[in-house]
Amino acid sequence: MNKTEKPAPMVYLDWAATTPVESEVYYAMQPYMADEFGNPSSAYLIGETNKIAVGKARMEVAELINADAQDVYFTSGGTESNNWAIRGVCQTLFDHQRGNHIITTPIEHASVLESCKYMEKHGFDVSYVPVSSIGLVDYYALEDMITDKTIMISVMMANNEIGTIQPIKKIAEIAHRTGVLLHVDAVQAFGHIPIDVKEMGIDILSASGHKLGGPKGIGCFYCNHLTVPFLEPYMLGGHQEFGMRASTENVAGIVGFGKAAMIAKRDMQKNIRYVGELKDYLLNRLRGIHDIAINGPLPHESEIVRDRLPNNINLTIAGINATRLQSLLADREIYTSVGSACNTGIPTPSHVLKAIGMTDQEAMSSLRITLGHTNTKEDIDLFIKNFKNLVNTLKVMD
Repeated sequence: MNKTEKPAPMVYLDWAATTPVESEVYYAMQPYMADEFGNPSSAYLIGETNKIAVGKARMEVAELINADAQDVYFTSGGTESNNWAIRGVCQTLFDHQRGNHIITTPIEHASVLESCKYMEKHGFDVSYVPVSSIGLVDYYALEDMITDKTIMISVMMANNEIGTIQPIKKIAEIAHRTGVLLHVDAVQAFGHIPIDVKEMGIDILSASGHKLGGPKGIGCFYCNHLTVPFLEPYMLGGHQEFGMRASTENVAGIVGFGKAAMIAKRDMQKNIRYVGELKDYLLNRLRGIHDIAINGPLPHESEIVRDRLPNNINLTIAGINATRLQSLLADREIYTSVGSACNTGIPTPSHVLKAIGMTDQEAMSSLRITLGHTNTKEDIDLFIKNFKNLVNTLKVMD
């Protein structure tokens, strides 16, 4: 590099994997990692200060989804919350003779699918409702799968790979007609699109802080005490989290999660419009490139949230190994993904793309791009320039 040249800036286009911590979140957390170090369970001032901070954050998280604060429990993240829903609540319902049948979809996050496999090994029946070629649940098949033994339907609100948004309210209506609980993995949707647990009919919800500008290692488990008949402690020990999850609270993480939820509520509509406009700009720049197909629902105009997350684009580039493409982009400090970050390093076709009918080869040729509110058109231009060059190079090499 010539000494007068400036290095190319980093272009981060993998916001579905994780997000940078918002500056407001960072500054809100700092006191609780230094001066305000008290244990919230301690019976003196610095403990009480932390207890109040935890309560405030619980309110901020609850307000984002129109929940009652008493129904929000802090966890270590989305994976723990999903385990609590499947392995915790379902086991409790079974113990009370409510049934042993769970319905989910083949495009769920690994923490749901692996929890369901675990339950199958312990006497539960699990049914997987098929999805369409764009990842939407088949309502008719779902209704047909419900039996008198069905206790829970678990469906993610927005898919982490192809961005499909499920019609949760309709699914809740199907579930509740037969007295079945609805668990929603909202990790990708939480803070990015409107969620109203009461209006949508969500009984149980999982979310994670690091997907919306909060810190890693913190999440929440929402459980409606009015509709879930039994809830037993998921972790035993102390009385934290209303006696349902023992362990000294991660106060700094909780405060950061609460602040991130507050920011998301405040800025949601602005961010939806902005990332939608960036998505439109990127799609327009891609139109001149041959052999590219969009996976999942067709993206709509920037200001509209319909059946796809506004920041998600999943592409299949015919004849290209997407893992190699992703690696070459990363060498240029342009960061994308070939699927869920939880499966990085496993050279297998995406289970999500296979479930919507793609071949192994098509799935292995697919790249995920997810945008955030700090991205710019200059980021998109730099991505497109390198993307075109690398795709042409890989086609020549192959």
